[in-house]
Amino acid sequence: MQPSATQSLKIDFTQDDGILQVFSRLPILSSRQAAWERIHLGHYQQPAHETPEYCPAQHTISIHLGSSGIEEQWWEGRFRQEHFVYGDISIYPAGCPQKQRWRKDFEFLELNLDPTLFSQAVYESINPDRLEILPYRTAQDPLIQHIGLALRTSLESSIAVGGGGALLEANRLYVETMVNALVVHLLKHYTTQKAAIQSYAGGLSLFNRTYAAALGIGGG
Repeated sequence: MQPSATQSLKIDFTQDDGILQVFSRLPILSSRQAAWERIHLGHYQQPAHETPEYCPAQHTISIHLGSSGIEEQWWEGRFRQEHFVYGDISIYPAGCPQKQRWRKDFEFLELNLDPTLFSQAVYESINPDRLEILPYRTAQDPLIQHIGLALRTSLESSIAVGGGGALLEANRLYVETMVNALVVHLLKHYTTQKAAIQSYAGGLSLFNRTYAAALGIGGG
């Protein structure tokens, strides 16, 4: 039976109780321990499982980390099978009903992005509510993969250090920079319209300007 949107659970992936409504296990590594703002990173190792139908509160990027496998997906009531290999990414916009099933152990990294992150990277003349993140499945995107793995490494480092100090502050700035670069990349490649990214004079930070320039966006 195809799932119905009226039955969808509303899930906040920054909360453990929300995660356990969808997955059978909590992540083995979570950025909740580091109190990151407006982004949650979870490294998951899940057994064979079928999720209920749910609508995520955040835009979600999933990066496949395990061996190759097949995932069955229902997306807004439509069914398809996807074959994943290491490094494949999927993008699931906030608020869209979905359901997944996999028949073997799956390992993946998830980045859950608060939609308000995107409003800071577009011109004030563009209504952020009209920027729609596009769903994307089983794509290879080396930049997204690199940022996801780099954020995981940074999280592991910050947890190992603990407490406060200059190193943790450096980690915080690094995470902020990588997240901003990720948002710029998504706006350029995975939205319904090519967003106008703010120039440095319009408020883009030096870190963001550097990454925007690397991506070929923004004012010079």
